[in-house]
Formats: sequence, C-alpha cells, structure tokens
Amino acid sequence: MSLRTALTIVFSALLTALIFFFVYNNFEILRQPLTVFSISFSVITALVGGMLLASALPSAYFSVQWFKANRRLKHHHKADRTQAKDTAQWRQVAALRAHGQYEKALKLAQSLPLRERPENKVMEANLLLELCRFKDVIDQLENEFQKEPQPEEGYLLAEAYRQAGNEERARMVYETLASNFGEDCKIAYELLLEDALESEDWQSVLSWGRKLGTFSDPDLNDVLVGAEFEHLKSQAEGDMLADRKFLNEVTAFVKAHRTFVPGYLLQSHVLMETGQESKALKVLQSGFEATEHFELLDRMVDFYIKKDQPEDAIGLMKRISVEMNNRLATFELGRLYLRLSMYHEAIEALTPLLRTFRQPFLIYQLLAEAEKGIGNAEHACEFMEKAFTDDKEHRLATYCCAFCGQTTETWTERCDACGSWDTVSLNLEALKEESMETPINYG
Repeated sequence: MSLRTALTIVFSALLTALIFFFVYNNFEILRQPLTVFSISFSVITALVGGMLLASALPSAYFSVQWFKANRRLKHHHKADRTQAKDTAQWRQVAALRAHGQYEKALKLAQSLPLRERPENKVMEANLLLELCRFKDVIDQLENEFQKEPQPEEGYLLAEAYRQAGNEERARMVYETLASNFGEDCKIAYELLLEDALESEDWQSVLSWGRKLGTFSDPDLNDVLVGAEFEHLKSQAEGDMLADRKFLNEVTAFVKAHRTFVPGYLLQSHVLMETGQESKALKVLQSGFEATEHFELLDRMVDFYIKKDQPEDAIGLMKRISVEMNNRLATFELGRLYLRLSMYHEAIEALTPLLRTFRQPFLIYQLLAEAEKGIGNAEHACEFMEKAFTDDKEHRLATYCCAFCGQTTETWTERCDACGSWDTVSLNLEALKEESMETPINYG
C-alpha cells in the first residue's frame, strides 16, 4: 500500500467520524429548512449528501487504481507469453547450431524479434563465425564494442579479425579487453602472449607475461626466463658486446638463473668475443659444475680444438671425469677421441660405460664407429645391431626434448617442436646412469 492510499483512507475515516459526531449532537438544528438558489432542503440532507460524496471519492479512486493494476497485469502476462515464445524460438536456434545446422539456425535467428539483445547478438555472431562470414561478424559487433566493450563480443570480434587476416586489429581488441577487464579477461592476456611468442617479439612477451604472472600463473616462469634470454641474445652483437653494462646484465641473468644452460653459453660467447677467453672458459666450467650439461663440455672442447690444442681438451675431459666421477664427461671424452680419429682410445673410454648405463644404445653406436675406424667390421656390425634394436628411429636420435619428447640430431637452446627453452639434452632414455662404486682411472 502506498503512502497516498493510506492517507486517503485515514482522511475519509476521520471525515466520516466527524460528520456523524456533529449530526448526533446537532440533530434538531440540522432538521431546520435551508434554501439555496430557490431550492429548499434541510441541513441534514446536505450533510448526508456530503457524506455520500466523501465516501464515493475513495471508492472511485480505488476503482481507478484497480483498473490500472489489472491492465498492467494483463500487459505483463502478454509480455511473459511473448518472451516465453521468443525464448523457445531462440532455444530452437541454439539446438540447430548444436547439431551443425548453421545456415538454418541463422535464417531462423534473423527472422526472430529481440535480435538486439546482447545474448541473441552473440548467438547470431557465433553462427556467422561458423559460416566463415567474418566481415558480417565485424559489421555486427564492431561499433557496439567500440562504444561499450564486453568480453564475449570482444572474443568473437577478435576471432573474426584473425580469421579475416587482420592480426593487428585482433590484437587491439585483446588489448582493449585486457585493459578494461583485467583478470576477468585472463584469456586475452594468454592470447596476446601467444601472439608475441609466435612473432618472437620478446619485449612484448616479457610485458604480457609479467602482467599475466600477476594472476599467479606458475607455468609462466620458464617462458619469462626464455624471453629474457632471447632479448639479451638479440643484443649480443656489434657495439653491445663491448658495452660493460650489457655484460653486467648477462652476468646478472646467469646469477639469477643458475640452472639455465643457454645463459652460461651466452655469457661465455660475449666474453669470447671481447677477448676474455680465460673468463669464458671459467664460465663454461662453473656452468657444467652447476648443471652437468653436456653442451658446456662440448663448447670447452670446441675452444681447444679451434686453438689446435686437442691435448688440453682431452686432459680437461679426463680431469672432470675423474674428479667429479662424471660419466657424461667420460662419454664426451669417447666422442672427442672419435672426432680426433683416436679409435683405440675411444673404445677404451666407452667400453666401461656399457656397464654403467641401463640402455647404452648411443654408446653402442659410437663403439661401432670406432671399431669401423680400426677396420674391425665384424665388431662394428655387432655393435650396430645392438644400437638399433627395436625402436630404430628413436635410437638414431642423439638428442631429445624433455618437455615434448621430440628427438633431433643436433642440440638447440630452444626446442623446435614445442618452443621450450633448455629442455633438449642427450637422449637420456638411452643413457640412464646407474650408481658406480669406483671412478674410471685414467693413468
């Protein structure tokens, strides 16, 4: 009940009570005749007429209100029936879409009312997208999105731009979603990061990755480390190599990521290029002590080979193998002997490893090459048969990505298949090290 209705009822009741009270106490006087405009009637008659009029006013008021309410109720019932009918028709559109009948669903949707409702516009845009009518999607959503961006419309619009080949506009839509909705549009950040990775725009990768990292995404750490490395690597040329500030940035990066092998390689490269060879070798050796990664050994070997100092390379591999009791160094020593055509020494270094690795397929392969080098074809064939038993294609691969399992013949800082950094290593499925009681002794 409204305040106006309550006041009307109270006023009518008070007025009626006052009239009755007055009539009861002045009945004789009220019976006296009264003439107004030549019309004679008693005072009490006038009062009764006033009372009837006073009681008629609220009745008339409430009657009018009842008719209004009844009309509104009928209107609402009609609107509800219409909405129920429209909802059923749009559900039919959704059902047709779910069954892959996009053309029929679109034709029905375009014939229905309420097309301007946001949820219905999204439904229609989805159908247009399914039918590859990207320009129609853009025409339908672009103006509204510019006025009032909404996530669902934004993702559809961006996808239409991408499918139409306009990557720049799609990126702008994602940026709008990211700036307007923050964590509610985490997918927009992920797509922006993905685009930056595909285009190898490392500065953008760092920017979007750090923003996405604020949403507590632990999987981003490896991507950010890799992007920071690539950003530094892209500067490692020309005058930047001699820039002390740049070297300090690389050094700080290595200290912050002590298990990231490409960082040590980059730092050693910068030092080598600036003539600081002894420091570069120390970086490679400290990197190997921290990571025991074979590529750091290879770089040290390559340095000595280029300097025409193979004896130093052999001495280094022997020392690491004995002092660290490191079977990987022994394996690299065997490969070095093969590289130098020292076949007997290669056989001597590699043969003990057959007892220390669970699946020594790569060792069998190297021994076959060494036996072939000394002319022992029978032993070479025997080792080759052992090397390529069962899964031949897998055994041929020297390197393997620990993240996606992609195999390759060459080592890379970043896996070509999955794009992850510092995951390619020697095929450890074929080189599973077991415990050794005593180190190999090189006298």
